[in-house]
Order: sequence, then structure tokens, then C-alpha cells
Amino acid sequence: RHAASHGAVSTTRFASDIPLPYFSWAEYPLRQTPAVTFANATKAAVFIANNCRSKSNRETLVRELIERRVPVESVSGCLNNKRLPAS
Repeated sequence: RHAASHGAVSTTRFASDIPLPYFSWAEYPLRQTPAVTFANATKAAVFIANNCRSKSNRETLVRELIERRVPVESVSGCLNNKRLPAS
């Protein structure tokens, strides 16, 4: 009833008007010490997405970063430009 009065629904479903995906930091504890120091790290971004037609149009932002020569490694189906190393 309350949501109907505002015309929007927010749930953990991506089909919601305002999706709020579930995420818990408790499940992904942060390291106290980084695995790699910032000075030795590769200055780049990683893009992981299989849907190249997102509602947010995030892939356009990634294309613009790549065009501006910002190193972006796309390791999934959308804008793929990097193969993951064999495990």
C-alpha cells in the first residue's frame, strides 16, 4: 500500500523499480594488508558483464574510458578484450 502511493517498488529483484541487490561485507572480508602494494599494482579497471544492453547503459561509460586510453580489461562476454589466465 505504501509503495503504491509512491509509484515505485524496491526489492532485491532486478525487475524492481529500484533494485537493491543483496550484498554482505561479512561474506567477503576485506584483507587487512593489500595483496599487492599500490606502487606495484597495474593501474587499470576490470569490467565484468555479460549483458551488453544494460538498463543503466554502463557499457557506454566503459567504451568512453577505453577510447580515452584508460586501461580497462573486460574479461567477460560484453566488450571482451582480455582472456582470463588459465587456472
